[in-house]
Parts: sequence; C-alpha cells; structure tokens
Amino acid sequence: MKNIALISCDNGLGHIRRTSILANFLSKNNKVTFFVNREKIKNFFIAKKIKIINFKINFLNKKKNFLIKNFIKKFKKKTFKNFNAIYSDTIPEVFYANKKVFLYANFLWHKEFKIKYPKYINLDRELFNKKTFLFANYLFYNKYLRNYNLIKVPFFKKFRNTKKKSSILLSFGTANYYQAKIIKKNIIHILRLNEKKKIMIFLEPKFYKKSYQKLNVYKATYSKKMYDQISVAYIKPGFGTIEECLMRGVPIICYTKNTLNEFENNANIIKQKKLGFKSNNLKHGFLLALKILKNKKLLKIFEKRCSNLKWEGEKFVSEHMLKKLN
Repeated sequence: MKNIALISCDNGLGHIRRTSILANFLSKNNKVTFFVNREKIKNFFIAKKIKIINFKINFLNKKKNFLIKNFIKKFKKKTFKNFNAIYSDTIPEVFYANKKVFLYANFLWHKEFKIKYPKYINLDRELFNKKTFLFANYLFYNKYLRNYNLIKVPFFKKFRNTKKKSSILLSFGTANYYQAKIIKKNIIHILRLNEKKKIMIFLEPKFYKKSYQKLNVYKATYSKKMYDQISVAYIKPGFGTIEECLMRGVPIICYTKNTLNEFENNANIIKQKKLGFKSNNLKHGFLLALKILKNKKLLKIFEKRCSNLKWEGEKFVSEHMLKKLN
C-alpha cells in the first residue's frame, strides 16, 4: 500500500472531476489524500476512506506573476514529505515541494499565459527530466507537450449508453468579462429560437434567470443526471465538459470567442476527429444544435464514433504510477 497525495487545480470543474475519478480508483488499494477546493468537490462522489484537505487557488489576480504567488507558496515541503508520490493535475509547481511527482496536463498554465519568470526555467528543467512523467489525453494534449516525457492517456471512465431526452446544454463560460456581458444580454433572443419550446435547454448558471423556465430552460447543474439527459452540447470546449459529453456520445458544438489557446486547440481537435463542430455565432450555433438534435441517424453516428474512443484512463494512469513506485 502506497501513501499518495493528489492535488487538483480548481479553475473550473474539469481538473477536479478527473482527479476525483483517479482518487477513487487508487483508494481501493492505497492510502489517498486529496488536496482540493472543498466547496467544488461537493459536485463529485468521493470514497469515504479518502482524506480531503481544503486547497484553493485564486485565479482572479490578472498579474503575470499570479501563478507564482498562488501556486508556489502553497507547496511547503513539510506538508508533502511523507508521501510516496504526488499526483498533480495541471499544477507543475508542486515540484518545489517534492520531486516524486506525476503530472497530468493537456496544457501548461505558464505556457498559455506566456509567463517569463526565472523559476519557470527551473520548472521546465524538472519537466524535461526523463524521470518525470507527464500524462495527457491521447487526442487533446497540446502539441508543445511532445517536448516533455509525454505519456498519452485514454479518456477517463467508461463509455456509457444513455437514454437521452431531447435536450441541449448551453455553456459558454468565458474568462472574458466583456464577452460574458454580451452573451448575457443576447441569450434571451437565442432561447426564443426554440420553436414552440419543445426542446429542454440547460443553461449555465451565469446566464440563467428563473423566468426562463417558461421557455423550457433550466439551470445547468453539471451533474451526472444532467449530462445523461443531454443530446447536443453547445459549449466553450473545456476538457472536463468535453469528456462528460464524449463518454455519452453527445456531439459538441464549440464556442471559442475571446477564449484561451487551450479552447481553440480543443475545438480544432473536435472538428478534425469529427466529434463535433465550431460556431462563434450564437444564433447559428444554436440553430445547428436544434438541427442535429432532430437528426436521429446523425446522433447514432456520433454515439458510435465516441464509443470507439479509448477509455478507462484512470486505470491506465494508476498502473503506470504504481509500477514506477514499486
């Protein structure tokens, strides 16, 4: 039995989702401590035997050195010295506390934000070290990660056939305040395109109003129950939402206006692998979602395509980690 710490970035829910799946899998035969935002972990099932330590990161600071201030200072060596290994999802700065690190990242924050800081030169040296494993999804990893000791990983969990209802997920979450303001102002015009209000729509909380229920619109919960009802997703393509959709055979329409390179990269892969489409015009994208939803033959094609992807990434990562620790 190994004593393993898992740490997750809490920007959004995708990193926490993936790490919680791995934590549950590892905890069957190992002692697991999960450093995670306690409020956000409520969205996921966590085995009772896993020890939870509250861990928050402030992403509101726009200065270029915000990663240093909000990541590095959190990693005190005395906190992590007794673990056999540390698994970190998209936070490579943990190397400053413990060298026995396994990193999962489809991208690196300091690369995305183009941060030039001396400590990141040392950090990249650690990542280039052939003893350092960098796990990333086999389709959605950013190409610059090939320069590291990259191990390509299947999607987490198993593909699941769900009895979907006729429903659409609209989730445009964007860090750009101006863009979010425009969407909030215009979303009502998009929702009214739902002819005779036949289609159930799940709308992200940022843009939701209770009065929208008369249009058959409900607040997105991002729960298992919600995803099981989705037939088509029109989203900002964060990897957590992508994985939830693909594991249910749900076609994805990508919205990437004024977002980071990470999302453009994900959208391009979705188009290239014929797992969905891209539309930065809200009206066009929503009408496309309605059209896809009515095409049962096309929905079956997407379901088959997704079922043929590689799955059970948590098992794959766990086996690689434990093999190196033995």
